[in-house]
Amino acid sequence: ADIDLPLGSGWDNAIDDINVALWLAQRCPDYEKVHVMGGTYLPNRKPYDLILNGSNVEGHEIVTSDPRDVTFHIRPGLELYGGYYSTSAGVFRNPKKAVTTLSGNINPTNDEDAYHVVLMIDDVDWQIPNDTTVIDGFYIQGGASSGSFGDYIEANGREIIKNRGGGIYINQGINRVKNNTIFANKSNVLGGGVFNVLSTSDIFLNVFENNTSDIGGGIYNENAIHTQVFGNVFYNNRANNGGGGSGAYGGINKYVSNAYIQNKTDGYGGGLEIYNSNGSIINNTFYLDSANVGGALHINNGTIDVTNNIFKKNIQNGLNNIAGAD
Repeated sequence: ADIDLPLGSGWDNAIDDINVALWLAQRCPDYEKVHVMGGTYLPNRKPYDLILNGSNVEGHEIVTSDPRDVTFHIRPGLELYGGYYSTSAGVFRNPKKAVTTLSGNINPTNDEDAYHVVLMIDDVDWQIPNDTTVIDGFYIQGGASSGSFGDYIEANGREIIKNRGGGIYINQGINRVKNNTIFANKSNVLGGGVFNVLSTSDIFLNVFENNTSDIGGGIYNENAIHTQVFGNVFYNNRANNGGGGSGAYGGINKYVSNAYIQNKTDGYGGGLEIYNSNGSIINNTFYLDSANVGGALHINNGTIDVTNNIFKKNIQNGLNNIAGAD
């Protein structure tokens, strides 16, 4: 790699632009973690292609004509942590105190926001097995996925579909999404907050609030290798046709100890909709979720262990005292 590692290796020589830090990490695999001071950050770079250069793997920014393709692209195996602040006594971390916002609102004068605020995609040339990509301690907002079904770009040999995953777009790899607030992102097809396809991912201790989509307002998992969604709060997310809080199709999905509160869809599963999937739904709380069918939960095909969940005051077709409301 052509990067001098001491650049950004400590707070004394910190990089003042998260976009540059992520670029450096793409160019130099020796960068393993990025720590980010509280503040609001906007993406200004397109996704990267990881390319073999001799024995090295280096990321090169792709070229597109659409300014909305900019994103915070986290290299495979990189760990990104927010919530740092500085005092005379040193640098400390508290994501609630030092709010670190990644915003897709790249053009405040109109609705031309970034398609995906955060991008996490695997690459076949990445040589470190079982390397985990992490995002932890951020406020992720303002992503706006939109477009037709054939509207996509490619990076790392993976499709990045523009109408899915306004907050975070995940395609393959091993990932950890932890301790974030994913707020007011939207998609016109799948996964307003998070779209997750063909990955092994742990999504835990996050807050999903006010995200919208056609299916899967907060999260949509598609053919996940193995995804665990646990300890999250899903509040006031919306979907037109299914999975107001979250939805899943195919794969293995486990939902444990989540709180689904006041999520809504005009279709199936106000809190959670699962179709043709295996996994479990254990120790969750569904409260005041609403749908046309299955106010709290709707399962269609697959093998799902539903154990020890709390269902209270959920609404089906406008009523909470009928069969199917929960």
